[in-house]
Amino acid sequence: MMLRNYFKIIFRNLLRYKNYTIINILGMGIGIAAMIWGYQDYQYSFSFDNFHEQRDHIYRALSYKKDGEGLKGYFPMPAVEMAKNEFSGIRTLRVIFPGA
Repeated sequence: MMLRNYFKIIFRNLLRYKNYTIINILGMGIGIAAMIWGYQDYQYSFSFDNFHEQRDHIYRALSYKKDGEGLKGYFPMPAVEMAKNEFSGIRTLRVIFPGA
């Protein structure tokens, strides 16, 4: 009986303050959508190379440009050749060209 009275009060207030209700529901919807989007982005970013049998042996080389905005996925070819010759742990080296 008491719970039914609480729900009556809730719905009366929701109908009385329509603008406030709409703002709160929109805000909550946007917040939930942002959380779902963030979680899906997180899952997607950690799903690369999961189909390889030895995925723990795959590494990605990044380069840092002093004048740039930070780490980039671009790596100069002379550094690739140097890595192939200098590091004994590299078994195979695959170079992927952008747009190819």
